[in-house]
Amino acid sequence: MRDNFNSFVEWASCSFQSVEWASCLFQSVKWASCWFQSVKWASCWFQSVEWASCPFQSVEWASCLFQSVKWASCPFQSVEWASCPFQSVEWASCPFQSVEWASCPLQSVELASCPFQFVEWASCPFQFVEWASCPFQFVEWASCPLQFVEWASCPFHPLGQTDFRRCTP
Repeated sequence: MRDNFNSFVEWASCSFQSVEWASCLFQSVKWASCWFQSVKWASCWFQSVEWASCPFQSVEWASCLFQSVKWASCPFQSVEWASCPFQSVEWASCPFQSVEWASCPLQSVELASCPFQFVEWASCPFQFVEWASCPFQFVEWASCPLQFVEWASCPFHPLGQTDFRRCTP
């Protein structure tokens, strides 16, 4: 599975080592209510992936993200987006083998590969997030599920099952 994506992203120790999340992923991300109130994407997503036209160089997200989008390649093999934000998504290659998204924004997620083995998100997870590095060097959570979390290097290898509602800020 990872071999299919090695040309784009180099995975090391269950996370991204060759990925820069500071300016490469989101230039500015503001999480309000369920999804993105406003998101601006820089020139690339991952370090080795150029998002010039595939899919967007600059995107303004308002309310429901996309009502229906089909991605054929770059970065995922096959993705089906439906409703707000995702009612059903199937990832055919890296980073995740299978993901089930439901409600706002993720009610249940099954990640078959790194960084998380299994994660259950209870409600609208992020109010504000600042992404730094692998994959999150520093994350500030303004609301549920966590009030404040500091992630150092690869956070969870085999996480097993985690309910973030039981986490203490």
